[in-house]
Amino acid sequence: MQLGLRRVNRRFSTPGHPLPPPRDFAAASDGTRTVGTIGPFDAPIRRGRIGRMRTSRLIALMIGAAVLASACGSTPATPLPTTAASTAPIPTPTPNPQLHDPASVNDVLGALQKAGLALTANSADARSGNMTERLHLTYIGWPLTITAYSSARTLASESGFNPKARPAVGDPPFALAGLNILIEFGSNTQNGSPSVPEAQYATAFEKLVLVVYPLIGPLRQQSVTPVQLPAPTPGPTTSPAASPASSAKPTSKPTAKPTAKPTAKPKPKPTAKP
Repeated sequence: MQLGLRRVNRRFSTPGHPLPPPRDFAAASDGTRTVGTIGPFDAPIRRGRIGRMRTSRLIALMIGAAVLASACGSTPATPLPTTAASTAPIPTPTPNPQLHDPASVNDVLGALQKAGLALTANSADARSGNMTERLHLTYIGWPLTITAYSSARTLASESGFNPKARPAVGDPPFALAGLNILIEFGSNTQNGSPSVPEAQYATAFEKLVLVVYPLIGPLRQQSVTPVQLPAPTPGPTTSPAASPASSAKPTSKPTAKPTAKPTAKPKPKPTAKP
């Protein structure tokens, strides 16, 4: 290489303008390499696009290898169990219509009207002693009276209602009591005991019983022809407590069988000599 440069210098040199001496390859201060110049040309060799593309590919391959290694080493995530939303309607508690002692005649009247019974309001009596309210109505052409007392005990002691006796003179054909409420259906006879009413009135009284039972039950009646009353709802029953388990009896040890003793062999008796 140096021989070639010397030949070039000799060829292109002119008198009075000698060419600079040839230089060999050397490293510049910035890390780039320079080539010996021919005349005034002296430029560094720089990296092109191919070098940068190779570097980028190398980095991409390293990143891909790292991602692949981490994916192979980790366990797949377990999906969380999903529960299907329940479409069943949420049950709503049924309100208890049961009234408390003392109840009001207006509550009983409102229930009868809501049930669609053919009632006609006639008049009302003011309070008198332990009788707090009284309504006079008409039900399918017969008089219907609803009376409220100060308490259930007062009703039993002052109203003359007796569920154990048949209706007598001055009593209606049907009478019904629950809590502090007394319901009388039919005319109060004054010439004798009430006679057996027609079937339509007994049927109408049964309908009335079914309406007022949830409000003032349990019910008692004093009627010429008693109707079927709803049976009281039994309360919750408690199961008897389980008796504690009987203690286990100790197991008896097996008795050892007696071993038979060996029988002694009879010894031979000596025979007498003659």
